[in-house]
Amino acid sequence: MKPIRILSESAATGMRLRDILYQAGYTEIALSALSAIPDCRQDELRIIYAKSRIPDIIREAAECHAQTILLLNPDCYAMYLDRARYAGITLLLMPVTPEMLLDTVQNAITA
Repeated sequence: MKPIRILSESAATGMRLRDILYQAGYTEIALSALSAIPDCRQDELRIIYAKSRIPDIIREAAECHAQTILLLNPDCYAMYLDRARYAGITLLLMPVTPEMLLDTVQNAITA
């Protein structure tokens, strides 16, 4: 199974995302700060929750060439939709339902 790295500005959100994935049977999950984006491996799936520095995060994530799911709040989702798609990043709107998160992760892992 592909390893998953959750990078979050909010420790509580990161832990909640990890709990959802763990309860669904994903066991190889790491939590990291957003500053670890450039250090991610290409073979892992990254799930990023960000509220600030979004253009920089999209650029850094695209440069790493790893599969990335970016979770954004409603106030900035539409603003970065095209930029993220162009960079090959999947966007999800927060708050994300557990079902939507699991479906998106499963699709990314099997792609």
